[in-house]
Amino acid sequence: MSVAMADSVLAPDQPALEAFDAFNWSGATEPPVQPAPQAGALDPDMAVRARLGAILIDGIIVGIPTAILTAALGSTARSPDTLLLFLGLQFFYFFAFELSRGQTIGKRQYHLHVVSCDGSPLTSRQVATRNLLRFIDALPIMYASGLISMMRTGRKRRQRIGDVAAGTMVVLDADGRQLRTPRWLLPLATLLAVAFSIGIIVAIADAHPTRPQFPALIGFPGSYNRQAPQSGAWQATGATSWTAGYLGEYAGRQHTESWTIRHACASSSLGSCSFVLTRNIQGIAPASAPLVEAQDGWHATFVLGVFPCESRDGTTAGWQQSSTMILTFADGGQLAQAHEQNESYSAACGYGADGVSWTAQPAPR
Repeated sequence: MSVAMADSVLAPDQPALEAFDAFNWSGATEPPVQPAPQAGALDPDMAVRARLGAILIDGIIVGIPTAILTAALGSTARSPDTLLLFLGLQFFYFFAFELSRGQTIGKRQYHLHVVSCDGSPLTSRQVATRNLLRFIDALPIMYASGLISMMRTGRKRRQRIGDVAAGTMVVLDADGRQLRTPRWLLPLATLLAVAFSIGIIVAIADAHPTRPQFPALIGFPGSYNRQAPQSGAWQATGATSWTAGYLGEYAGRQHTESWTIRHACASSSLGSCSFVLTRNIQGIAPASAPLVEAQDGWHATFVLGVFPCESRDGTTAGWQQSSTMILTFADGGQLAQAHEQNESYSAACGYGADGVSWTAQPAPR
């Protein structure tokens, strides 16, 4: 709908501008002073609201077949070929109507016409140029480029980039509906479009890539018998069961850790006590997390810290690693089994993850 947004307007009965270099914006913002408009003609700024009405009509006309086509294509609607089809449909609508009568259905409703700046009849090349560059005017979003161009070319031209390149303008007939437009409307719309465009660009630049599908962390729903762990020092041995994205990691790699499980109480009141698991991992500071009882075992989530990783350009960067464990206890809380899943991410290194299966017992005293 936004592609029709930035058509330019000029009061009718004003003398046509002399031919000019389409991309020469080095001079004054506005063309040479034109004679005062005749009675019944409209100031271009007063036609902005009329153009908005035309935009809505043309947007609906183009949007209906686009929506039908999108629904029919389903999951393939985002493919590059489909995008080209959508752009082609939009181009054909504006090109066909403007070449045949100088106005789309929406423009006709609001008495708007596309004209040549030198007063000569429109050519197919002019109409094609202004509508091909309509997609440039729409970039990045909300027609920011077109609005900037309209501000730059001034109140007596209001040309978007496509109009500048084609040597065309959009004029409002003398019998067009007079809708008063505040002077601040176009500048405000331009500022908002630019601000939103910058925000979208920054968000895209900072966005995480799509997270890969890693195996789900599985607990112990069948064998879990709700036994509580024994407090004290533990010795744990584990083996990597799967890995993705971690250089140097491989399935079957052996691990050893020392654990401490303590029964901690925040106060003497009932229900305020919990078990806390502390893991002593070689090379990093100890990591602690409460053990939370659930139907498939005791859950614990750790923030392990920042580890070095090799970035896509071969340099060393760092990524934050988190770890989730599900544990079950047997033999009166003196035997533990655990499934662990680690996951890391950084913009430089992407995603990495692995799974580790553990067996642990209280350390000999």
